[in-house]
Amino acid sequence: MSEVTEPKIEELLQAYIQVDEQEQETRFIKGQLLDAMLTAGAKQKFLSSQIGVSPAQIRELVHVYRTFPTATSRIPSLSWYHHRVASHSSSPSEILIKASDEAMSTRELRKLILEQEGAKQLVQQEEQEERKKAERVLLSLQKVLDSGGETAKWIQDELKRILKEVGM
Repeated sequence: MSEVTEPKIEELLQAYIQVDEQEQETRFIKGQLLDAMLTAGAKQKFLSSQIGVSPAQIRELVHVYRTFPTATSRIPSLSWYHHRVASHSSSPSEILIKASDEAMSTRELRKLILEQEGAKQLVQQEEQEERKKAERVLLSLQKVLDSGGETAKWIQDELKRILKEVGM
């Protein structure tokens, strides 16, 4: 009787990463195909009905592709979402290089672009909204902790684990 061996975590992780990389590249290919169809005279509304995505998503895929049309204009270590955020800046290639050099998240990249392009007020507004969300979460947590019981104990344990993971 032969024994079936389960794949190792490392193998599964590698397979996941490979699929993710293919998915990222697929978004650029979709943008390229949509760009070709639009150039050939197809209308966004028609394409939207045929492929089941919104006209806004079509515009976004095409915009990102047109901003970074070749593999050499892209940074493979950054996600398609990084390219998408950078494509809306006044200097997409430069900002993308900076994001790569500084290992920025898409949120950090967006914040940098807004700050550089004079939208500091918008950045502050987003930070205030984020703070309000955090305060609501904290209030909810406090209510559960105050009530005691198993759920409160579980939250305490999870918070301790999270704080330990981030080095606090």
